[in-house]
Amino acid sequence: MNVIDYVSKYIPTRTVVLGTAIWMTWAVSDWAMWFATGNSRNGMEIAAIIAAVTAPICAFGGYIFKAFVESKQ
Repeated sequence: MNVIDYVSKYIPTRTVVLGTAIWMTWAVSDWAMWFATGNSRNGMEIAAIIAAVTAPICAFGGYIFKAFVESKQ
């Protein structure tokens, strides 16, 4: 049995990818909470920076979840 057959049979790749996306979302949320509380900028600047950072990871997570659900069908 070669490596590709082993990975295909024993490691649920789509679950690993979804878990990684969830972890990345958590890490960005953790950073955003840290950034919001320890910053001297005004509220609008903080909100804009956090939105600029969290929007792409949320879109990525949504795409990964959609691909996960569709791959089960």
